[in-house]
Amino acid sequence: MDELIKQNELLLKENDYLDSFVKRFKDEEENVPDDVPNTLLNPGNKLAIALLEAVALERQKEEMNKVFLEDTIRQKAMIIAAEQRLATLRRLMFQFQREVLQDQQISNTFAENEGGVQQIIHKMPKQVTASSLLQFYEKQTTNLQVVAEQSAKSQKNLQDQIQVARKQSDKNNRQAGLSQIDFEQLKIENDKLQDKVATRNQEMLRIKLSAGNCMRLLNEYKNDLHKICENKKKYDQEVNQKQTLIKQLEERIVVTRKDLDVDNKQLQVLRQKEIFAHDGPQSVDYLSLKVTQTTLEKAVKEMERKIAIKEREINNMKNK
Repeated sequence: MDELIKQNELLLKENDYLDSFVKRFKDEEENVPDDVPNTLLNPGNKLAIALLEAVALERQKEEMNKVFLEDTIRQKAMIIAAEQRLATLRRLMFQFQREVLQDQQISNTFAENEGGVQQIIHKMPKQVTASSLLQFYEKQTTNLQVVAEQSAKSQKNLQDQIQVARKQSDKNNRQAGLSQIDFEQLKIENDKLQDKVATRNQEMLRIKLSAGNCMRLLNEYKNDLHKICENKKKYDQEVNQKQTLIKQLEERIVVTRKDLDVDNKQLQVLRQKEIFAHDGPQSVDYLSLKVTQTTLEKAVKEMERKIAIKEREINNMKNK
């Protein structure tokens, strides 16, 4: 019923406003002279005005929604705070009954008053000790101090966060407030840095190419070095073989020279025997001795020729 009455009153007020507007509009039309030029708006102007009004109304709607949301959040926060305080009071009441009133079972009774509302009736003890009451208040005071310290720390942290957020906001605002000249200057510097980066990239590419060429040359030198090492091993083996052969030849030369000395001594002995012999040898003995002498001389010449050949071979090997 009350709601209907309020709606009726609102309708009556709207009718009064409409009547006053119509009356004022008629008065203005009567006061307008006949020679007033036609200033009626065309459809395009009306559409532009309607769009502007729609944008303004939409903005106003967003602001009202924001205010409504803030009020709702504030009311919910107040309700939550009130509920937390009520829970704290109930907890304190429970602790007071258990610790001070020494009501371990917390036996509560309910009684109905005249309005039909139930009320809690606590059983009061016969006596309350001052020490338990004082201990309870000290405990609660300590808890409140701890809560106050925690709240102070939380508030300090929030203030620090707010300061950091403000500094960041100021920094963002300063960055957003750069003028066109600063933007052009930054653009020029950016172009210079990009040119430097391009130059450095070209240098880096050239260095990479040089490094690739160096690595290729090093690999070639490494392969050549391996080949040289293999050839050195082969040459060392050949040198060892030739040195062994030279030693064998030298030993043979020494043995041959010893044999040659022995043959020369025998030849000299035979010549001396032939010279100092009193009786002339028989023709057969003389011929045999002559043949032996000729054979020995040929053998000596052959040995000398072989020795000369071996010496030349040894000299050639040493020269190599």
